[in-house]
Amino acid sequence: GLRSWLSAVVLHLTLTISSVFVCGYKREAARREHARERDVETLTCKTSDLLATLIPKSLHQRLKGQETDTLIAAKMEFCIVLFVSLSPSATAFASSRALETFKLIDEIYTAFDSIVDGFGFFKYHHINDTYVICCPRTSH
Repeated sequence: GLRSWLSAVVLHLTLTISSVFVCGYKREAARREHARERDVETLTCKTSDLLATLIPKSLHQRLKGQETDTLIAAKMEFCIVLFVSLSPSATAFASSRALETFKLIDEIYTAFDSIVDGFGFFKYHHINDTYVICCPRTSH
């Protein structure tokens, strides 16, 4: 009687504690997996945003919609790559004129951006003080 009842209670408590431990472990594993998936999604968005600044918008959209094993290429008979470098004199960067100089460079690059967009060119990026433009023959 009492001994079998006590054995049943101990067995029941052991199973209950084991179940709680297993559930807690599974819950923590699911939480870690969810955090990893969220991190991967965040990094994927950041990578996509970075890529969008490095390649033409049309190519970026094509890449986002393609399978990873599909080659995306286009034949270009003629292409011009233009590097424009602004090298203001050292006196332009004197502390009293530094802000004016940076504003001037910003205005020039903003004007370049407008021209590039208007003609269908692609601005790769500013590389230090160099402005890099790609002009495929199909641009107008």
